Amino acid sequence: MLAVTVLGSGIAALDATMVNIALPTIQAPTLGWSSLTVLAMAVAGALGLAAFLVWDHTAAWPMLPLGVFREWQFAATNVATFIMYAALTGATFLPPIQLQVVSGYLPLASGLALLPLTLIMLALSARSGRLATRIGPRLQMSAGPVIVGAGLALLVFSTCGHAIRFHGKGLRCTSLHGLQAAKFFYPVFYPKWV
Repeated sequence: MLAVTVLGSGIAALDATMVNIALPTIQAPTLGWSSLTVLAMAVAGALGLAAFLVWDHTAAWPMLPLGVFREWQFAATNVATFIMYAALTGATFLPPIQLQVVSGYLPLASGLALLPLTLIMLALSARSGRLATRIGPRLQMSAGPVIVGAGLALLVFSTCGHAIRFHGKGLRCTSLHGLQAAKFFYPVFYPKWV
């Protein structure tokens, strides 16, 4: 019961931090970045994050032992994963909006446009994990960002100033993105690193 109570206080601190970091970014366009409300939430979020890190460092049962970040491979893998998930979020959230607003696609059609991403990840993820077990994850984790960069660059250059014809260049872009996701994200969970 004590562990649940201790973890509960860490979860509450982290939850308050996330709310106070997310709300300013949502409210800033309407209230303005110099608004007292936005600034107060941002400061509360920063203070909450600092409090969480102090709590996590001193807790008997930390949510994440911060000492694991001293190992450079673990730290570098987590930084790369954070960046790739940020890219994945933008690259899967914005194209359906672009397709609906600019290109006039129906919501179902814009959702189906990302189907190659899902199918490629489904087909290649297990193979990618087996390959990482055999040769190690470095090659895949290095090639993955290069492939996604090529796919996103192709998407940018295919949409400059006009609507996407997704059955052509857009399909190639989402296919490259799916290949990248399958090659990068699953080797991150390579069992020998744990």
